[in-house]
Amino acid sequence: MERNLFKRAVLHLIGNAAEATEEGGEVRPSVFKDNGHAVVEVEDKGPGIAPEDVERIFSPFFGSKSKSLGMGLPMVKQVVSEHMGSIGVKPAESGGTVFRMGFPLRWAEKH
Repeated sequence: MERNLFKRAVLHLIGNAAEATEEGGEVRPSVFKDNGHAVVEVEDKGPGIAPEDVERIFSPFFGSKSKSLGMGLPMVKQVVSEHMGSIGVKPAESGGTVFRMGFPLRWAEKH
């Protein structure tokens, strides 16, 4: 994995989550294994993503912020894809949004 690209992708998701969350709110990143994949999740307690926008958020030049070029999430998706991973988004159970990136662990050595 290209560490700098991966770091940039994770920091972008955390930054977006922080911007979406009101002061005093919570952004919760987590990392775990699931079914042969390394998973990185970033959950926020923001207002969530409008259902009609979910299909478009990874498209270049689509953005919901007034001072955004709409290239952040497409860049994250590209980084994930180049590492043979997947990315998805869903509403958080208690409000907000969860972004989930999954990467195959098939290259891990087994001892």
